[in-house]
Amino acid sequence: MPGLVGAAHVDPLQPFGVFQDVGELWREQIDFFGGEIEVRQRGDPLDIGAGETVGHGDDPNTARERLGARAWRRSRRDVPHDAGPRLAPACDHGRVSGSLFGRPRAEVEAALPDREPVACPLCGREPRPFAVDFQGLHLARCAACGLEFQHPRPVFEQLASAVYTPGYHPEGHETVDGGRERTFARQLERIERYVRRSPAALLDVGCGAGAFLGYARSRGWTVGGTDISVTPGARRHDARLWEGQLPQIRFDGARFDAVRLNHVLEHTPDPMRELRQARRLVAGDGVLLIGVPNLAGLSVRLKSWQSRLGLKRRRWKHYGALHHLWFFTPATLAALVEAAGFRVVHWETPAEDRPGRSGWAKALVRGPLQAAKLGGILDLYARPR
Repeated sequence: MPGLVGAAHVDPLQPFGVFQDVGELWREQIDFFGGEIEVRQRGDPLDIGAGETVGHGDDPNTARERLGARAWRRSRRDVPHDAGPRLAPACDHGRVSGSLFGRPRAEVEAALPDREPVACPLCGREPRPFAVDFQGLHLARCAACGLEFQHPRPVFEQLASAVYTPGYHPEGHETVDGGRERTFARQLERIERYVRRSPAALLDVGCGAGAFLGYARSRGWTVGGTDISVTPGARRHDARLWEGQLPQIRFDGARFDAVRLNHVLEHTPDPMRELRQARRLVAGDGVLLIGVPNLAGLSVRLKSWQSRLGLKRRRWKHYGALHHLWFFTPATLAALVEAAGFRVVHWETPAEDRPGRSGWAKALVRGPLQAAKLGGILDLYARPR
């Protein structure tokens, strides 16, 4: 099954003279592939990657928006002084603060002293290691099914305490901006092709600050949400909320017409347990949506080759390892979903529109990426068997 996901490495050199428009297009193309953007100031890099976004669920492709589009275009430099509030916690007057998830990197790493072995949830086999990333984290692959994951990995209980703190969903992250609204609309429109009754009930697993809860509710859905730590933002949306990991929550027989796990499955300690619980929660004629980073994406493939050849300054950073425990392709995700009792009805690898791109640049990059299923995100829809 083809696919592609994203992380691009941008060295924002100042465009000049007649080459300015060419430079703009190049940056738009790289930014569109998504993932990792390096911003330089006086030689100090600030890397914004899948593992270091200030708020959970932020697509790294939107880094230019977080910097402030006007400042980005004006200077093509570093961290601008009018950077948006999402970027501010990671910056100190334009210098690197070495933060992860709103906390000092050293503090997060010190809270993760232990490692635990992991077997493939599909095959039960011990995987074969294939790389060690720039943080010293081990990446492995199941020889039987091809599923990739961390092995050994940080102990999940330590990881949850160190990472999933209030800083993971900063204040204001419940706001639905243009890019998120397009994503929400695309996902909900697809869900509504399969769920035709109204009112209908939707469960958002890993609801975070509650942005999708509010959006779905505005479209007439009865909404509920779960999170390992329920936020004040989620409580503002008149939703029924459950706190904890999905397999451990007691729903007392509740069923839902749609269950959404958007950028959740790659964080869970056991994706098969997660999906089997989802199977119990989805009504017989309902639908499951899973959104994950697409390991088979074009940008990830390019960056993986760079890492193998030693050409990448931070090798394998594009995997977002640490809090990302699992790395999915369309084939491996479909195999997990089907083993949990679903049948796949649709999958796509969207390449989202971003504000500030010219129409011809969008057409040049977005269309081919989506047609070839090479986008940076993998959205898979499944129904119970």
